[in-house]
Amino acid sequence: MKKPASTALALILFCASGYTQTSLKTDSIPVNDSTWIALPEVMVKGERPVIKVEDGKLNYNIPLLVKDKPVTNAYEVLKEIPGMMEQNDVLSLAGTSGVTFLINGQKTNLTYEQIMSVLKSTPASRIGNVEIMYSAPPQYNVRGAAVNLLFTDPSVGTDMWQGEISGTFEQKYYSQGSGRANLIFSNNGFTADIMYAYNNTQVRMKEEMLSYPLFKEQRYDIKQLNLGHAQFPNHNIRAAIEYGFKNKDKISASYTGQYTDTENRRMSDMTLRKNKSDNNDVYKIFTDNTVKGPSKLHNIQLDYQSHFGLNVGGNYTYYNDNSTQDMENTPQLEGLPHFINSESEQEVKKAMVYINMTHDLAHNWNLNYGGNATYTHSRNISSSYMDGNVDDEASFLGKQQEMTANLFVGFSKSFNDKFSVQASVSSEYYKTTEKERNIEKTLWKDIAFFPNANISYVFCPEHILQLSLSSDKQYPSYWILNPTVYHINAYSEIQGSPDLQPSRKYNTSLQYILKQKYVFIAYFNYQPDYFTQMGYQSSDELKTVFKQFNFKYKRDMGITLVIPFRVKEILNSTLVLNGNYLTERCDDFYDIPFNRSKWFNVVQLNNDIKISTKPDLKLNVSGYYTTKAIQGIMDLGSTYNVSAGVTWTFDKGRAKLIIKGNDLFNSTTPTVNTNYKGQLSRMNITPDSRTLNISFIYRFGGFKEKEKKEIDTSRFGSSM
Repeated sequence: MKKPASTALALILFCASGYTQTSLKTDSIPVNDSTWIALPEVMVKGERPVIKVEDGKLNYNIPLLVKDKPVTNAYEVLKEIPGMMEQNDVLSLAGTSGVTFLINGQKTNLTYEQIMSVLKSTPASRIGNVEIMYSAPPQYNVRGAAVNLLFTDPSVGTDMWQGEISGTFEQKYYSQGSGRANLIFSNNGFTADIMYAYNNTQVRMKEEMLSYPLFKEQRYDIKQLNLGHAQFPNHNIRAAIEYGFKNKDKISASYTGQYTDTENRRMSDMTLRKNKSDNNDVYKIFTDNTVKGPSKLHNIQLDYQSHFGLNVGGNYTYYNDNSTQDMENTPQLEGLPHFINSESEQEVKKAMVYINMTHDLAHNWNLNYGGNATYTHSRNISSSYMDGNVDDEASFLGKQQEMTANLFVGFSKSFNDKFSVQASVSSEYYKTTEKERNIEKTLWKDIAFFPNANISYVFCPEHILQLSLSSDKQYPSYWILNPTVYHINAYSEIQGSPDLQPSRKYNTSLQYILKQKYVFIAYFNYQPDYFTQMGYQSSDELKTVFKQFNFKYKRDMGITLVIPFRVKEILNSTLVLNGNYLTERCDDFYDIPFNRSKWFNVVQLNNDIKISTKPDLKLNVSGYYTTKAIQGIMDLGSTYNVSAGVTWTFDKGRAKLIIKGNDLFNSTTPTVNTNYKGQLSRMNITPDSRTLNISFIYRFGGFKEKEKKEIDTSRFGSSM
């Protein structure tokens, strides 16, 4: 019985050792919204904590986290969050099955790509804090894990113009550039801001594919070399106004617009023969495939926040995408179309309203309740022709209507200075109908319930324990639910998935925060009906079909460690270790069901090095390594990334020159191998991610950032 007592005594002594006992007047610091820790007036100098725990959230102090780092925009700021990793322009958070990005607590209406485009156009200096929520409360109008970017306000009570301009030259395989400008005016509670950004992105694509399909009891040998060039000139504009009343009510309105004109040309050289040892019956096919067209998005948001806990608002989004495809196969072969031409269009209209209420009750109780409703109408059109004849298989006119209504009730309670609980339950009614060729059918109609909980226990500021529970649902994109066919080349095509079902997510994580800087996370995620795209070598015809499928489930469990360390004032580093055991099972994948598991590990290291104070020069060297992984029947190779950058700050901190090299070894994309029950292929992708960036930033007028909200079009777009 002595060991537990000794352990408890050691913990108490360790907690107390962080502070000197004194009878002097003390101040307090918040650990969460209802827990305060007394501090003595006289303390030994120490490190400022980059991370705090506040009301069940991990709150990162961004100015402190990215100080002297070579970051220029909000997207690059997110990559500096410990546990956040970028791979092939996709951000993921260790320990989660997916994450929603919020701006000042507001859900977005943008697709992931559109959200990232806006963040890349937003100055890094506009972000004050980033909150990591492994189980977001329902008053955020989201479920599951969320990353909330909090933007700083301009000076209040003064008449001030503020701004920032920047420009970046970027050298990948092709040269490209971007620029942006922000201007803010504030006067006695009224603020107005406008932001414009332009970037002209160009991407080189190269893939080498080897396929050995079995067709009519004959093994074929197919080799492909695919080369491509894509160009995405993009305009982002945002204008917003806000007024803060003397009683602390606040009303705001904003407009966001995005305009893109894309051109993507891919050329494929393919060699086909009947078996690997026979040089007879060899066919060579060249495919020239160009897809181009504009897209535009408009979004209007209104929001009102009262001083007594009421939050009401709404937004409306209009999205339109047009594209044409012109594809030519040469030479002409029997059974192979010479020309494929198509035109497609997607139009989405989406409106959402919400109302939430919070009551501060006696004895540290808080009551939250509210709801939101969304109506979406999407129109999807495709007209496809093969050698001048209508391709009925790839032509359609579909209209989808979707209605969802959510209600929630929840509470939070601090039982004492150490123990607090936040919990809620949400109900969602959803119905989706589709009308095609005058035939209407119901895709989904159901009522679902989603529990949520965050439980925190503060042993002392040095030791904090949190348990998070969440559930969510993920819906397919509007376009993928249509019977569409997109031809990649003479051998491969992408098909739509009209029978695809939404997936559920159940997530649990336990977080332990030591000394307000070391983080240990154990997690378990379970996703029934998880869906993703996979390739299959057809047994009915000589082609590979890429299509999205529902799995029976996807399950992963693991541990994440965040370990910061420093060497005097010269080196400041963060090491992140993540070990994950992944299982994927699908019983309905054509004629080859699978149930596969694998360990997947990630190591990340971020180093900030002070070169000199005068001039103010800082060096950042970062990188990661991932072990081999799986996706369905595919085996993914290991990847790594090494990046470095130098930041020179001058003109009293108003100007910055940043030179940065990303993915110096061009090694962030895995090889893809398939060798499973007769499916045999290999794909080597040469990424276009090695980058040299030169950026210049200048701030004027005491630039501080205005709040910004984003938009949700997570299911828009005709890409597959």
